[in-house]
Amino acid sequence: MERTQAVIDLFFKDNEARFAKETTRGYKIALRQFFTQCKIEYDEVNTKDIRAWLSDLDELGLKPRSIHLKLATLKSFYRYCLEENLLTKLPVSNIQPPKLVDSPLTYLNKHVLAQLMELCKDDPRDRAVIDAFTQQGCA
Repeated sequence: MERTQAVIDLFFKDNEARFAKETTRGYKIALRQFFTQCKIEYDEVNTKDIRAWLSDLDELGLKPRSIHLKLATLKSFYRYCLEENLLTKLPVSNIQPPKLVDSPLTYLNKHVLAQLMELCKDDPRDRAVIDAFTQQGCA
């Protein structure tokens, strides 16, 4: 796994200006989780290995959005490997992310909205935000 760690280190070094701090943190966690479970070098990974990991994440109860982000990490890492001529084909190319379900919209009822307006009556900025939302039909 030394080769894999060396490539992961290069991946982060080459992308440090592009990735936000939290992106780097999340990507490091996802790559560590994947290669800890997979236990093979990055260039030996195939589509079946990735699908098995994603399936395990689903069985563990991870939400589709979390699985989607972990897959995005692998796609970014393997695109980097391809661009750097470390691979000749992508093991993630035929893997579709899980469907994301939009959470239903929730609206404030008139009573809660009145309470909110009362709470911010002395704060012109907050009051303006609430007024703007109520006039746009967002509440």
